[in-house]
Amino acid sequence: MGENHNLTARCKDGSEIAVEIGISPMRLDDKRYVVATIADITERSAIEQELQIAATAFDSHEAMLVTDSQGDILRVNDAFTKVTGYSREEVIGKNPNILQSGRHSADFYHDMWERINQDGCWQGEIWDRRKNGEVYPKWATITSVSDKNGQVSNYVSIFSDISSVKKAQDQILELAYYDPLTGLPNRRRLVEYLERAMVESKRSNMFGALMFIDLDNFKIINDTLGHEQGDVLLKEVANRLTTALREVDIVARLGGDEFVVILHELESDGNREV
Repeated sequence: MGENHNLTARCKDGSEIAVEIGISPMRLDDKRYVVATIADITERSAIEQELQIAATAFDSHEAMLVTDSQGDILRVNDAFTKVTGYSREEVIGKNPNILQSGRHSADFYHDMWERINQDGCWQGEIWDRRKNGEVYPKWATITSVSDKNGQVSNYVSIFSDISSVKKAQDQILELAYYDPLTGLPNRRRLVEYLERAMVESKRSNMFGALMFIDLDNFKIINDTLGHEQGDVLLKEVANRLTTALREVDIVARLGGDEFVVILHELESDGNREV
């Protein structure tokens, strides 16, 4: 019985190649011989290594799907099924548009595919829908794969669920721009709103109003009833001010018992009282 061994051989010019050596016993004219064959398997080894790397990458923690040139899904990995909720059997042969959330316009997808066709790759944030109907944000990369003739043979999409990232961003934004007690815009956000209101007023030639409001004797409430009751009062004031105003108007809390109200587009005649 013959044996095969894979070794590295050094050529005359000093370069190294991968070889497969086959050793087989042979009997001829009642004499025993050993036949050895040597085959250069450098290219085959490189291909096998690339396939191994590709297989390892495909089983990564990031969701992946591979389609044919028409966009029909050929293969998905385990991470894909975990993120989307779809099994392999449910998506193989289908178009990835079954994942669309409905949040993006036709122009969004047109621009995306125009970039893929032009540059061979697109990367960005996109909203999709899981099997259970939940809409979620993901960061995706879509790459086209060409054959030896330069024709697109496949598309590969790699994506990850960034719901937790978006949630953290929203929390940071809320902490930076909104009062944690009342949920109203804080001083920093108020400045932005005020600057925007002044620009809009100049463009529309409509006047607005800015009102500063503080609560009389608020310190007495804190001192006699406690800060918890003071907080209840502040939240109630914020709620009543918000309810009394139009959607276009802004209520902000500067701090303590101080509130600011921005009223938009009250009158085009500056002489009329507001």
